[in-house]
Amino acid sequence: MSTFDTTPHESPICEYAVALLGRIAGSDDCFAQGTGVWIAPGIAMTAKHVVTDFYERFSGRSFPSDPEGGNVEGNFLIYACQRILGGKDVAYWVCDRIWLSRHSDIALLPFQPGHANASEYKWPGVLVWELDPPTEGETVHGFGYRSPTIQITPGPTPTLSWTDVPTSTSGEIIEVHPERRDRGRLTFPCVHVGARIDGGMSGGPVFNSAGHLVGINCSELPAGEDGSPPASYFALLWPTMGIEIDAPCEGIPSGAKYPVLELARRGVIVARGAERVELLPDGGMKLRVP
Repeated sequence: MSTFDTTPHESPICEYAVALLGRIAGSDDCFAQGTGVWIAPGIAMTAKHVVTDFYERFSGRSFPSDPEGGNVEGNFLIYACQRILGGKDVAYWVCDRIWLSRHSDIALLPFQPGHANASEYKWPGVLVWELDPPTEGETVHGFGYRSPTIQITPGPTPTLSWTDVPTSTSGEIIEVHPERRDRGRLTFPCVHVGARIDGGMSGGPVFNSAGHLVGINCSELPAGEDGSPPASYFALLWPTMGIEIDAPCEGIPSGAKYPVLELARRGVIVARGAERVELLPDGGMKLRVP
């Protein structure tokens, strides 16, 4: 049985998940859409199509089919809006570049504090990832901001107002696609789940019954006229391990690029199954089944 309910702002998930906003630098031209989730201090994960939609909206051109190194710098900023202090206050963060997966609908965003609340924020413990696919019939739980409205008043110190509808959803897994669902739309490892996922929830986290992160909301289909339940898909996490990033990390030279798998090896993120992810010389990857 699926559920779809508004979530109170004081819920702990509202501190881990953020609403996203694209904005032309130095202007009040902005657009709110999508959800992200913190995976490490200052780094959020979202659906790649959320970022490419920002790019195409603000640049007026199609997103590059194969951006060099998986990185794209555009003429827009991405803001992350986060509920803190038990939902009583808001911190916002700013990102001007992105790291993309070549193998899935996943992007990583490196954020800097946008004002004092973010600068003084004390990071909680990191989420535990499960890289192995879940099983059919298992119940999973998703989250996202399905209807964010964010406005920025420009000036030397821009002010931001944010309203949203934080929403939790759940449903049973119908089918697991360990490599891809098809060669046209869902061309990456993903899972079909019988749960409602509205558009603004794209990029939001999906958890298993143990509270571990198992995926990112990536696609949704409405309920059928024949009474069939809503159908949604979430991207599996293991392809994230191959994303090349250059975030500061102890033991790695400043500015050097390295795969996210290194964050798992060094304990910056806790990714169960990371030891079975193989990065291939040709740029491909695979997950060895236990």
